[in-house]
Amino acid sequence: MRSNVLILVVFLFIAMHGCQAQRYSGEYAEYKVYKSLKKALKNKSQVKVLQLHNKELKEFPMDVLELKGLKILSFYNNELTEIPDGIDQLCNLERLELMKNELSSLPKSIVNLKRLKRINIAYNGMSEQDVEFIKQALPNCTIITTIIL
Repeated sequence: MRSNVLILVVFLFIAMHGCQAQRYSGEYAEYKVYKSLKKALKNKSQVKVLQLHNKELKEFPMDVLELKGLKILSFYNNELTEIPDGIDQLCNLERLELMKNELSSLPKSIVNLKRLKRINIAYNGMSEQDVEFIKQALPNCTIITTIIL
């Protein structure tokens, strides 16, 4: 029994990390992934992918809004409680990864991101009303609210 649990845990670990490693394949494979906001701000016009995972961020870093060419923005596993209304300044944004934060809502301006193809809000406290609002306003956007392994 104990070995079965261990095997399951190892399997889940590999599955989760394997998915993350392949996260930006396909059309995004050509882009450099920035994992430091400081480095990204030195190359503002070149930044397409910014990953700020596991940084224990409690507040959205407003400097991110300077990265106008950003296509993928990921704040996976932080402590964000809100996303600023100015998020729509990132008009080229196609993917917004907000999984595992402390968000209870998103700003209404999120619906101005007409190029948004995917938003991951799993493991937050998002209301069904907010999710439905985004679905109605952005019908071509995939909204991930739960993760099933």
